[in-house]
Amino acid sequence: MVSAKRIKDSPSQRTLNRRQRAANLAGAFVFESPPPAHLLIIDDVVTTGSTGNALGRAALEAGAKRVDIWAAARTPLGKD
Repeated sequence: MVSAKRIKDSPSQRTLNRRQRAANLAGAFVFESPPPAHLLIIDDVVTTGSTGNALGRAALEAGAKRVDIWAAARTPLGKD
């Protein structure tokens, strides 16, 4: 199992728009050990994709070559 750690304390995403969510999670994660070349991230609900994007970027920076993100549900896109 691969483990990532959240290193940035930031407010809840709940009330933030798309841009605020992306800024809120920029640089928020690091991997505690090198990830495999192909990593799968499973998220329960995707709203803007900011969490998966931030975690995926951290994985690529830590050495992953490919990151796939799967989600159980997606919220409807808003106007943000």
